[in-house]
Amino acid sequence: MRRTNLLLLTGLTLGLCSCAFEIKGGDTDSDSNSDESSSVSTSESTNSSTNHVDDTSSSSAGSQSSSSNSNGIPEYDGYNLIWNDEFDGDQLDSSKWGYQIGNGDWGWGNGELQYYTSNSRNSSVSDGVLTITAMKDQSMGNFNYTSARITTSGKFSFAYGKIEARMSLPITQGMWPAFWLLPSVEGTNDYGGWPSSGEIDIMERIMDQSKVDAGNDPTITSSAIHYYNNFGGNNYSIYQTSENHALSSVREWHVYGCEWTPDYIKTYIDEQTILIVARSTWAQLPGLQNTSAPFDKPFYILLNLAVGGRVPTPTPDFVSDCMKVDYVRVYQAE
Repeated sequence: MRRTNLLLLTGLTLGLCSCAFEIKGGDTDSDSNSDESSSVSTSESTNSSTNHVDDTSSSSAGSQSSSSNSNGIPEYDGYNLIWNDEFDGDQLDSSKWGYQIGNGDWGWGNGELQYYTSNSRNSSVSDGVLTITAMKDQSMGNFNYTSARITTSGKFSFAYGKIEARMSLPITQGMWPAFWLLPSVEGTNDYGGWPSSGEIDIMERIMDQSKVDAGNDPTITSSAIHYYNNFGGNNYSIYQTSENHALSSVREWHVYGCEWTPDYIKTYIDEQTILIVARSTWAQLPGLQNTSAPFDKPFYILLNLAVGGRVPTPTPDFVSDCMKVDYVRVYQAE
């Protein structure tokens, strides 16, 4: 989400989406184990081709065990649950999440059209689900839309492991939902400014009405990682993408996840691998080619629903749409 060379991906409803959703359904198995080392922090301190990685069963190289932890949450063989939010209260847990307010620098680096708020009409928790709603709203000065962007910055970060969120996504033109990670260093990044210190986009999705009108699949669900390029310097990002046209029912609940190790980063939707990138592809920082840099530092979690920018603009009759999140869970190897 945060980049300048990026993946191309009137009545107000006061926080209600214009569609009905299933609430808190069952979990979906996905993805594999790894033997990586792990680290975790509860406070902040710190277009090329993808290299092939041994992925003998890309649809599901591992399995979720039948056992559960003390909270009844299923766990993966070889992994322990280290952080989660099941959104079981009636408001966002401020010990886990904070809001990013405003429109940022040039629409958060993407020319986005929304103004992010902490208002309940843009983000709410009920019936075990977090709902982030983007809506037509002229209450914030010159901005025509409002939405929400929440992060765990300053509250939780981790390096290596498996992270998953079960989500239902919007289908309206102009919506740009994202589930992603940024390096958890306050003020400056260990390896320099973006993209040198990395970015992991577990899920981004755009909807283009022109593809609908042409009879094509309108769904583009993708993953990307951003990092330094020796030839382009700090201002250039390399991104790896995969369009998943088979997943057209994004309104339905799906598990979006990432397996992150020192040697590769893999993203998946349910049991389908979307992207896998080897360390040799990204480790290009001068003097650090044989390390896992920049993806060897703790990163924090972001969830947001952007409007427009480098995706199609909402149609004039747009009122609101939303992304829903059943849970976010982070696991690390035993």
